[in-house]
Amino acid sequence: MSTQPLLCSRCQHAPRLPRQRWCRQCLTTAQRQRRAGQARDVSAAVTHAAIQAMPSVTQEPRQPALAPKAAHALQQYRALAVECERVRTQDWRRSPFSPGVVYDPLVRQLDALRRRCRELGIPPALLKE
Repeated sequence: MSTQPLLCSRCQHAPRLPRQRWCRQCLTTAQRQRRAGQARDVSAAVTHAAIQAMPSVTQEPRQPALAPKAAHALQQYRALAVECERVRTQDWRRSPFSPGVVYDPLVRQLDALRRRCRELGIPPALLKE
């Protein structure tokens, strides 16, 4: 490895500043040019880019209003589905229960609620959420 200091990548004759690519003179000159350019840009006229057409936004079809019993059953179903997922992904190594003791009854309850929701006329698409 050479012990010579690296040269400025701009002027190629002065040593670089520590952890910089340029020497002090080139760095100062570049900063002054940048600041002068910013001052000119502030007074320059503003030009706008060509306006692009926005994609058309369509609303999703609204789901039909559910009867109060159906809405309540759907709410229970979704809450139990979240609980089933939480229990399914739980770390069972320190639990006094085996996963089958807790998870299997939840799955049976979820199936019963799914059947009840179908009986109440809730579309299957709403049950997948």
